[in-house]
Amino acid sequence: MLVALLLNFPFLRGKKEFLNDINDKFPRNHQFNSALERIRKVWDILSDYGLEQNIWVNLGLIRDFDYYSGLIFEGFSAFSGSPLLAGGRYDELFGIFGQDHPACGFALFIERLVEVCEKSRPGIIQTIKTYTIFYPTEHRKAVFILTQKLRKLLRAVITQEQNDVPFALKLSDGFKEHTWTDLNWDTIYKQIQEVIKNG
Repeated sequence: MLVALLLNFPFLRGKKEFLNDINDKFPRNHQFNSALERIRKVWDILSDYGLEQNIWVNLGLIRDFDYYSGLIFEGFSAFSGSPLLAGGRYDELFGIFGQDHPACGFALFIERLVEVCEKSRPGIIQTIKTYTIFYPTEHRKAVFILTQKLRKLLRAVITQEQNDVPFALKLSDGFKEHTWTDLNWDTIYKQIQEVIKNG
């Protein structure tokens, strides 16, 4: 039974019926039953919010960090094969710092969200482009300041640090690229604005 459980773990996923059926397939103990009951309660809460059609249970899901102490989750879109968000409960994490507090959180993958927005709403590409600024480490602070100024003008800008590159700054919209080897930080903002304006 244990061997069967381990071999089937990557495939242990389904809807509410799956949770009801799994008890008959594997050996039960208090910890196993408690975990399943907790998942059922969370399912019922999400179902009350009208989200039942959008959720699946996946008992084979694991996260890369060892501080998770309970349920973990990922959020997907039909327009992406990778998760757009990932997180879970980490009730024991704050105990490391001297205080026990229940906690739950998640990380959003912004670049994937932007990609999904563009795919799910093709017309938006006509009015809003996403630009990526590539830069070496020594320009990080100046690029962050520059990026904030551009975002205040409702420009969608992503920054990506790169080392050992032959440029001081590169701007890309996924199709066209503009590079600068000698930077004048007093004028680069206007230069980038001009590049964006001219497409």
